[in-house]
Amino acid sequence: WGFVARTGRIAIPSTGSGPGIGARLTARLWHAADALALRGAGVAEIDAALRDWGWAEGPFEARDRAGLGADRDGALSPALQAAGHRYYLPGHPPMPDPVAEDLLAQARAARGISPRRVSPETIARAALAALAHEGARLLAEGVARTPADIDVLAVHGLGMARSRGGPMKAADLAGLLPLRKALESLAETDPEARAPAPLIDELIKNGRRFDSLNAA
Repeated sequence: WGFVARTGRIAIPSTGSGPGIGARLTARLWHAADALALRGAGVAEIDAALRDWGWAEGPFEARDRAGLGADRDGALSPALQAAGHRYYLPGHPPMPDPVAEDLLAQARAARGISPRRVSPETIARAALAALAHEGARLLAEGVARTPADIDVLAVHGLGMARSRGGPMKAADLAGLLPLRKALESLAETDPEARAPAPLIDELIKNGRRFDSLNAA
C-alpha cells in the first residue's frame, strides 16, 4: 500500500478471482441502462440524465469509447458491433446512430414491450438502485470490504461526481426502500433486478443504512 500511496494512486482492496469491484459496477450500470432503453428511454436521453445526475459520461457513450467488444453480454452491443455501428455517429454534437435505434426497436418488439416515456428522474433513480444492489452483492460476497471502499472507487475510478459521495452514500441519502422499489421497476427488462440482494432487505428491516457497515 505504501508504494501505491507514493504513486499518488488510491488502492481499494478486493477479494475473489472474478471481475473486480469497478468492473462489476460498470457492468451493472450498463445493464440497467439497457433495461431502461428497452422500456422506452432513448440512448441519448439516458446518457444525458446520468450526466446531469453526476456521471462524467453516460453508459452508452462509455461503451462507444471503450469499444463495444467490452460489452459482450449487453442487450444491444453485440448486434450493433456485428453491424459495424456504434451507439453514436461520429461528430459533434454526437447524434444517436439510426441503426442503434432500429435495433433497439427490434429488441423491444421481440420482447413484446410497448415503449413508454421514462423521465430523467426515473432513469437516475433506477441506475442508482442498480448500483446499490450490485454494491450490496459485493459486500455480501466479501469482494468489497466496506461501502466506503465502493464509493471511493466509483468517484475516483468510474467518473461519478464527488458531490454525490459514491453510489452507497447516495443510496443512503435517497432511502433504501424507495431504491428497492426502483429496482423492482427494472425487473421487466432486467433479469438481474428480479432478485434483490438480501442485504438490502436486511438493512431496511433493521432501520439501518449502508453507512452503518462502515462503522462495523
